[in-house]
Amino acid sequence: MAIVKRFTGGINQEKSAMLTKGKFEAVALGEDFTIDNIFSGCPVNLPTFADLVDDSNYRNDYLGIFENENVIFNEINFFLLDEDCNEIASLNDSTYGTFFNNGSFANNTKSKGYYLEWRKVLALHGPGIYKIKKVFKSQIVIFDDKEECSCNFDLQFFSDECADNTVKMEYVYDSYYINSQEDFRGENWKSMFRVHGEFGRPQPQIERSSYLNTNRQITDIQDKMYNEYTFETEFVPHCISSLLIPTQDNNSLASISDEIFITDYNLTNHFSFVKLPVFITKIKPVDNSSSNKISYQITAEDRNRKNVKRKVR
Repeated sequence: MAIVKRFTGGINQEKSAMLTKGKFEAVALGEDFTIDNIFSGCPVNLPTFADLVDDSNYRNDYLGIFENENVIFNEINFFLLDEDCNEIASLNDSTYGTFFNNGSFANNTKSKGYYLEWRKVLALHGPGIYKIKKVFKSQIVIFDDKEECSCNFDLQFFSDECADNTVKMEYVYDSYYINSQEDFRGENWKSMFRVHGEFGRPQPQIERSSYLNTNRQITDIQDKMYNEYTFETEFVPHCISSLLIPTQDNNSLASISDEIFITDYNLTNHFSFVKLPVFITKIKPVDNSSSNKISYQITAEDRNRKNVKRKVR
């Protein structure tokens, strides 16, 4: 089985063209059409936590794995690996989470998915480095089978001290994505990632609606107040960058997903942010000339705008 760099719906680099998912349309080599950019095979350990006693979302991480079958690769399977890439188990039942076989997605009938609960991995195998592998099989002779391996997930028992200096970003897909041709309407498909960094520094913003009356005085109609936040990551690898910003070889969707929730675990943070609903308004990459990693300064705003004063006469 050939192991090639990730080219969704396509052939390996020796071929002259690639095919998009489900149709014979030539596109440029290296283009990526999937939501699972965490599968870049980068040798970086992502902090991952779970708790065997408390099953709350705050103390337990998870991973949504999704992939389309197509005319080239008509069979896709998911596997849990150890640090040395040895297969621990097939992800095709409820042992480690929830398996979504063909037909589970109303608008993506040839798709498979897996909702991995890290606490189940922790219960059966303990803490350690884990990876997820996708295996793509083709019945067409001229196409090699291929594999994709994820980043390293450094699974640990949750504690406030261990999770310090990390931020969890959860995101939900519930729309049609034109470039990837993936239709999640009605699915509420979710996933998350955790990175080292800090979220907070709320800056109050005021939206004011008013009019100028006949006495040339400004009269209020409505005032609305919400917060703007800063999310600063430490230097992150490509697999996380490709979830935040679109580049030439990926189709990033996490930063424009339908819902985003932020939980900050910094023990020194003045405020508490637990599954705060936000939307991202700005992402500023900060290059590091001495490394292949990049840090980000991300601006986000409250999704809920509940603090409203309306003048009623």
